[in-house]
Amino acid sequence: MSPAVPPDFWSVVVELGPLFLIFAVFMGFYYGWNLKRAGVLKALARQLGGRVARFSLFPVWDASAGGYRLRVRLIPESRNSPSYLEVHLFKKSSFVVKIQRETWAHRAGKYLGWLSEVRMQDAEFAKFFVTSDKPVRAQAFLAGTEVKPVVLSLFADGFELLTQDEKKIFARKPRFSLERDLSVPAMQEVLRRLQILAAQE
Repeated sequence: MSPAVPPDFWSVVVELGPLFLIFAVFMGFYYGWNLKRAGVLKALARQLGGRVARFSLFPVWDASAGGYRLRVRLIPESRNSPSYLEVHLFKKSSFVVKIQRETWAHRAGKYLGWLSEVRMQDAEFAKFFVTSDKPVRAQAFLAGTEVKPVVLSLFADGFELLTQDEKKIFARKPRFSLERDLSVPAMQEVLRRLQILAAQE
């Protein structure tokens, strides 16, 4: 004869039941989101090589291009954040530079003396907030005839953040489109641009 279930067990089940239901619905939605986007990354892998992670919190495609290791990661939207396309191209660099569209928060921070930026002489960089651990190097790098058009074109295509640090070049685009941004030609073009940046040092 099996032991009786304590009454407290059922009261806990009743109390936590709605939470389990919400969690199950969330996981079902999340799994569906991941499944569709992982399928798009698998299509890229079939055309361009590499592999898509089988068990990952977010859909991830790892591959190589032009002698560099790369990673593409898709981040789902949340209540307070849009979805993101993230592209990592791994390469070593001797300085750090970060470029992002300037916001009112950046302007306020500069006005209050809380933030400092790299002073770019080019008017086309006036709409960006640029920081670096080596400002003079960053100025020369971004002014380069190969680098400048790549940076401007990435932002023109909707990327909002571009960084280079000791280990990688990283580009992030919010509210990406599966059809437009993750087609083979579109991804090849993004990777081509990042390879140009990587080859400059």
